[in-house]
Amino acid sequence: MGKTKAIQICKNLLRTIHKIEEANPVNTIQYIRNDMFIAPTASAKELKTKLNSILKKYEINKEDVGL
Repeated sequence: MGKTKAIQICKNLLRTIHKIEEANPVNTIQYIRNDMFIAPTASAKELKTKLNSILKKYEINKEDVGL
């Protein structure tokens, strides 16, 4: 994977993290689902860890990604 592709992935991760944090306000009301299985969700903490590891691995500046 090249540096340009890594930058695109980092931007997508940032967008996903922002959407997760936006969807989970501090005072949340939990809805009970009647489904048999719980819907899979991403953890913002895990995504931030992955983002930081990609930034280190490909030596990407935070300004390149938009942080």
